Amino acid sequence: MSSLPHIGHTPLPKARGPVNNPPPTVAPGPHPTLQTHLAAMVDYADRHLPMGKARSDCLEALRRYGQRHARRGGEHPPSPIEATAQNALGEFVEALGNPDLGQHHKTSALLNLAQGLGVCKEGECLNILESTRMLKGSAAGLKMRWQQAVHQLLEQQLLALVRHEGSIHRSASLAKQLEIHDVQTLKNHLAAEWGLPVHQDRHASAAFCQQAGNMARALLQRTVTPQAVARCLSEQLVAILTTALGSELHTGIPSSALKGDTVQRLLQTEFGDDVDLHALLEFNDDYSTVRLKPDAQIEAHLLELGKQQELLASLPGQDGTQPPVALTFDEALQHVEHLRGEWPTAAQRYSAALYSLGKHWGLPPLVAATADPADDPMKRHHRDRARLTWT
Repeated sequence: MSSLPHIGHTPLPKARGPVNNPPPTVAPGPHPTLQTHLAAMVDYADRHLPMGKARSDCLEALRRYGQRHARRGGEHPPSPIEATAQNALGEFVEALGNPDLGQHHKTSALLNLAQGLGVCKEGECLNILESTRMLKGSAAGLKMRWQQAVHQLLEQQLLALVRHEGSIHRSASLAKQLEIHDVQTLKNHLAAEWGLPVHQDRHASAAFCQQAGNMARALLQRTVTPQAVARCLSEQLVAILTTALGSELHTGIPSSALKGDTVQRLLQTEFGDDVDLHALLEFNDDYSTVRLKPDAQIEAHLLELGKQQELLASLPGQDGTQPPVALTFDEALQHVEHLRGEWPTAAQRYSAALYSLGKHWGLPPLVAATADPADDPMKRHHRDRARLTWT
């Protein structure tokens, strides 16, 4: 097992003076609870991630995260944001040890979490919270799988919208820095409709919400549909079956190679008892060969199961009777672009920046009547990033 360098309390040097002289002051390590969480994540990565760039990047991200917190020291209480992230890391580690969760869900969540480290504190916290939620929601059963697929599609579509709008109104570097905050802005805006948790983010932009909020609502109603969820789950089922039985299952394999009991147990690990193996397969006339049913039939079967469990009507804008055709992002964008709000002008963004600086230095709010500092997170974001000490 590899270890996290410089994590833990640095041993104190021996005193060279009289016995009653205090030893030199040495910077303490990170909070011991955080140290335990990081060590558990590194141990899991060591044991389960295959050798390669993704594994080394994950371990390096965890190491650097530990180093940054080691500089701050364990004697100082964590800030509210740091405490929230630390608690979520504890839940994440607990989920890594849950035998009921699939290993590929655990490794995927760990890689995703590590990729979100190294940004501003708010961005790190949001990514840790999202990775933890996704991992804890990967328990077996169609209802849990359905909910996870909904959140996965929602995240993908909002990120695509944020990147599209950022490419129009922002420089490439600034758009990349703010995209996690813009996605959270939209998720907070739509939280009540989609059952999402609200996470406060001081880099959230009211202007971006005004510009893209209505677009996001209409976009999700066209892309995160029951049919889209069923297609996502169908792809997961097909991946499980072809991994166990080979890609030849698409065209047909001998029935004697089916290994039905083993494959059914694999399905139960992910979908519980809700999905029966034989509902996904079809045999030839003499039952000598078996193959996967067409994708459309598997999706229709999942839609029927979802309807029986009243999952279709749980999506906003859907009545659960006739699922609309799911559109791709580009197709849906053509239907929602007319809902785009006005982006602040350069003068308005400059005025907001002056307001932020004036408030920071205690000056009279000369532009308070025309600008809200929350409308332009640019200055705050760069200032907060500048406060971080990078290795």
